Amino acid sequence: MFIHGADSEKIKRIYGADKDLLDFSSNTNPYLPENIAQHICKNFLCIKNYPDIEYISLRKNIANYIFKKENVFIDEDNICVGNGATELIFLFIRSISGKVGIISPTFTEYARAAKIVGLEVVEIMMNELEDTFEIVVDEQKIKDVEVVFVCNPNNPDGRVRDLSELIKTCEKYGKKIVVDETFIEFCEEYRRYSAINLDYGNIFVIRAVTKFYGIPGLRFGYMMSKNKNYINYIWSIKEPWTVNSIVENLIPVLLQDNDFAEICRFKYKKEREFILSSLKKIDNLKIYKSDSAFLLIKINNNEFNSKFLKDLMIREYNIIIRDASSFAGLDNSYFRIAIKRRKDNLKIINALEEIFSSLRKV
Repeated sequence: MFIHGADSEKIKRIYGADKDLLDFSSNTNPYLPENIAQHICKNFLCIKNYPDIEYISLRKNIANYIFKKENVFIDEDNICVGNGATELIFLFIRSISGKVGIISPTFTEYARAAKIVGLEVVEIMMNELEDTFEIVVDEQKIKDVEVVFVCNPNNPDGRVRDLSELIKTCEKYGKKIVVDETFIEFCEEYRRYSAINLDYGNIFVIRAVTKFYGIPGLRFGYMMSKNKNYINYIWSIKEPWTVNSIVENLIPVLLQDNDFAEICRFKYKKEREFILSSLKKIDNLKIYKSDSAFLLIKINNNEFNSKFLKDLMIREYNIIIRDASSFAGLDNSYFRIAIKRRKDNLKIINALEEIFSSLRKV
């Protein structure tokens, strides 16, 4: 079975919920670009045609976007597109035959993709500090793998990190490194931290446009690398037409919307600061630093665990949180919440305050 956030329909079935739940397990933007529905409707009849099997125009638009926004020159031959970042993760795993190193705790689909095709997973665990995690560049483990997967900003803690030492070590031993930047555009300093800026040819950067633009149901992601030959190999093992015609036409429009992107980063910065400062006032909770669209929280009370809290939040408050105990290296004292609009952020702050303040009265 799949263990993820954004599982509101599954939870409704399990709990017999007959009304909408407030989903804080889903790390997608609650805001939508202006006129997106009108654009989709206007171009709806594109579904009568197959998309371009090579997506040349779409890939050129992405390359132009990267050059304009990040001053990095790539062309369409440096890019592969897919049905969400997850397709590209599974696709890359199919391209290798050696061991898979994973900087953990992190997104569980890297390990799952490797295990499905029978590859050995080598967990490279981060050190937990007071309110964050620190990457440990373990040379012995890196020497022993074919590829290293790292999520930046990381899921589940939302922290963006300088990966230069990790990438230098991968380069030293000739190892591929996949950098999952699915949530990087939520960060104010995303240009500074993106691995696409670095020169090592075996860096493969994955991004997912539809999370930042609040439309994950449309499923779109892309992979970039300066290693054109390997990107060409990825294309050669990829299923055709996995990106539909609606998305093919919509993505270039979204990437041109500069105002939406900048406004959203400003809003997220404001709400992130607000919810962090508010939650830190609640006893029995440890809040980890975040630069992105979600927060990792640890329960410092033996009376509660994340599974119990998730159940309580659904039944009593109609709020879904992400039980983070399934992440390698984390236990049932951890949970994750998304950052939403102020009115929704207040609801989860008030719910957690009410739940944990009751412990002080016992």
